[in-house]
Amino acid sequence: MTRTREKATLLATLYGRALDAESPRSILHDTMALETVRRIDFDFTRTGLRRGEQAAVALRARHFDRWTREFLAAHPKSTVRECLVISVSGGFDQ
Repeated sequence: MTRTREKATLLATLYGRALDAESPRSILHDTMALETVRRIDFDFTRTGLRRGEQAAVALRARHFDRWTREFLAAHPKSTVRECLVISVSGGFDQ
């Protein structure tokens, strides 16, 4: 995969979730992120995310997940047309 430094940062969230999944004290337990990172032929060190920073990524994702669950629980009759959830923790907001 050929990516510029800027585009590589889009993979930082995925990489952070994968590093968290490898941790014995994982916050998210996102094994799908780990499996995805293992399948992609890419040097994830180019994302700029360093080992040890995965907890920040995981905590941020957990926080946004909680907000989303709370909103959806408060609006149980919402349909897809009435409720749009945007993944701001997907890396595209960086």
